Amino acid sequence: MRSFIAVCVALAFVLGHPSSANAQSDCSSIIDDNDRLKCFDEQTSNSNPTECKIDHLNFTMRGTAIVMMQGTTSCGRGRLDYSLFDADGKFLDAGFHYFDGFIFEAYLDMSPPVPDGITIEYTISPQS
Repeated sequence: MRSFIAVCVALAFVLGHPSSANAQSDCSSIIDDNDRLKCFDEQTSNSNPTECKIDHLNFTMRGTAIVMMQGTTSCGRGRLDYSLFDADGKFLDAGFHYFDGFIFEAYLDMSPPVPDGITIEYTISPQS
């Protein structure tokens, strides 16, 4: 009975506390800077930094000739080493990027247009 009450109290706190609810969602979609940073801080305190991974990944064009890789990570700071392949397994690009603040943007040595079905192989070395 005591554990049931503790679960109910904890659930009521999480449901009634907006920043805790945001920690379970996509922090990058939060508009307010302070709320977004709180969300990322809560995710970091609740996660194991040795298990850093890419949460979201997007490839975009800057102008007509520059391809960018943008994304969010589950750790706040680190080095992302990556290799990119097209849908047929053909090598596209490789490199590394240091990031700070859960977000990264890397310019790619790739000619437009961005191919469909890009696969990324990566490792992230978290830093404190």
